Amino acid sequence: MLVFALATAVAVAVAALLVAEACGSRVGVWVAKPLASTGFVAAAWAAGASHTGYGRAVLAALALSWLGDLLLIPRAKGAFLAGLGSFLLAHMAFATAFVVRGISPGVAALALLPLGLAAWPVATWLLPRVPGDMRGPVVAYMAAITAMVALAAG
Repeated sequence: MLVFALATAVAVAVAALLVAEACGSRVGVWVAKPLASTGFVAAAWAAGASHTGYGRAVLAALALSWLGDLLLIPRAKGAFLAGLGSFLLAHMAFATAFVVRGISPGVAALALLPLGLAAWPVATWLLPRVPGDMRGPVVAYMAAITAMVALAAG
């Protein structure tokens, strides 16, 4: 019941966040975004995530995503880079969760082919538009997401 209540609270907070973003309300974003992210972490905790290796890795990923969400609210480059780093670590934690739960290495490797084919045009379009000092972090982030999705498929 608690997990359902938390999921409902997350849905309301996300709806409020979308309204705040659409209206350009920075105060609304500062309130709604942390509430939504906190709800994700709380729901995982309430569902017993701390009781298994897989759950602990997911919980760590959600906590790092919570931090990333907070760091992406300000519009400063330093905060953006810190948020990017936090989400990078979160994706690595999700990847770890998939490995802990058990993957098929062959399926994960096979998934890399279409994922790489999809990432190539995205990188070709995106990277020329990214400032030079940001290309490394963006490439690392793209690689982490690609690996995470391949491990999820595995």
